[in-house]
Amino acid sequence: MQSGKTTLTKEPFVLDAGPSLNLELDDFRKQPIPEIAYIDTIDRTALANRLRVALASAPVVIVQGAIAWPLVEPIAPAVGHGGIRRV
Repeated sequence: MQSGKTTLTKEPFVLDAGPSLNLELDDFRKQPIPEIAYIDTIDRTALANRLRVALASAPVVIVQGAIAWPLVEPIAPAVGHGGIRRV
C-alpha cells in the first residue's frame, strides 16, 4: 500500500527494557496463497501463538500489515495482554 510501514519497522525500536519485536502479517499467509481475500489467507492460530511468545519476550511488539487490527483485535483478550494498542 506504499504507506511506509516497512520503512518504519525495518529496525527494532530500542527501549530501556530492550528492543521491540516486529511481526509481519505476510509471514503468516497460508502457502500456497489461495485466491481469497487477504485477511482469510492469514493463519490466525500461528499468528496468535507467535504473538503470545512475542509479548512474553519483548517490551513492544509491532504487528505490521495492511489490515493488522482486525486480525489482532480478536486475539488480544486471549493473550491476556491489556497493553495492546493500534496505530
